[in-house]
This record gives sequence, structure tokens and C-alpha cells, in this order.
Amino acid sequence: MNASQEHLLKTFGNHIICIDSTHGLNSYNFELTTIMVLDEFGEGLPGACMFSNRKDVVVNELFFCKIKERIGTLSPVTFMTDITTVFYNARIAGMGPVEHQLFCSWHVDRAWRSNLNKINNLEKRRNVYKTLKYLQFTSS
Repeated sequence: MNASQEHLLKTFGNHIICIDSTHGLNSYNFELTTIMVLDEFGEGLPGACMFSNRKDVVVNELFFCKIKERIGTLSPVTFMTDITTVFYNARIAGMGPVEHQLFCSWHVDRAWRSNLNKINNLEKRRNVYKTLKYLQFTSS
């Protein structure tokens, strides 16, 4: 984490934090895990990143602990991840719980699309997807 990223985390890290990793982009099985914050314009900016050949709670907890050592505890209202418990469990162990945990809408949509293929009737599949998307964007 450089000084600019440290500033971003301190400035914007108490609202929304997103974390995600690349998957299978190299032959060495290294992943790039990035913690992002939203700036005042709603743009995602990288606050910290980690390269690792592991993707378990232990290594991600270490990631959060190292950030905490440098800038203190981040207390975001919302913590967004892909559809896994690894990041959230590591976050809790390294910095404590958050008020809201959300799954990234892109990952949710991808999971829906892959599971929709289990519905053989094409019209029913379309209606189910349409309903899911409606529910996804309903505010209450």
C-alpha cells in the first residue's frame, strides 16, 4: 500500500469497502486481491492489494491485519465481496464485524445465469431471470 492508497482508505474506508480477487489469470496460480473504496463521486479506487497463491481465511486475515497495523481499524457501513465467506470471515478476524455484508451484483448475476440453465423450459427460464433482476433492484 502506498501513501496515496493509505490516504484513500483513511478518507473513504468508513463507508463502503469492496474486495475481490482475480482468478486463473496466470500459470502460477497467483491471485491479485484488491480492496477498493468508493470516492465522493462513487468511483471505485484501489486502497490496497495483495498477491498470493492462497485464497483462504488465514492469508486474507493477515492482509487485513497488516492494513490495520498501518492505518488502524476501518469501520465501513457496508462490506461487499464475491459469493464466498472467505473475505468476510477474514475481515471479522482481522478488523471486526461490519453492519452490512453484500455480495457483488456481478457475481450474483453470474451465479443466477449459471443456475438458470437447470430450468429446461426457455420461457420459464426467462421469466425467472426477469423476476430475479426485478427483485435485485427493488429497494425494499
